[in-house]
Amino acid sequence: MGTLTPEAAAQTLLSALKSGNSNRVGEVLTWKITGDSDPALDEIKQTHVRQMGTFAAELKEFRIQPEDTDGKDKLTIMFEGEGASGHRMNMNIPVAKVGSEWRILGEIENFGRSENGLQVRVSVPFMPPRGFGQ
Repeated sequence: MGTLTPEAAAQTLLSALKSGNSNRVGEVLTWKITGDSDPALDEIKQTHVRQMGTFAAELKEFRIQPEDTDGKDKLTIMFEGEGASGHRMNMNIPVAKVGSEWRILGEIENFGRSENGLQVRVSVPFMPPRGFGQ
């Protein structure tokens, strides 16, 4: 599928997640991290990639609405999917152009450490809603 269009990048990411191809996931998914660097952020990314893999494995069918990319280097594509249980979901997926290829965007905002550990807000596509695929 590749990464020459936003839709192809989303399909490539889903395929890589489903097959467990972590190298390909890393080539297609780009993380924007704000706040201080912390070693725990790698585990947070890995946890979310595993959850996205669970979502991809349970996905029965999906549709990605094409977007006009002329002159744009960032946009949002619309994803509609259905899990094995028939549970449907819709989501907007942020994408950005890097060179001639499109990347799916994930974001981690690090608010720092507190007595409860690292406080973050994570925004990433393909996170299964409760009950999806069950």
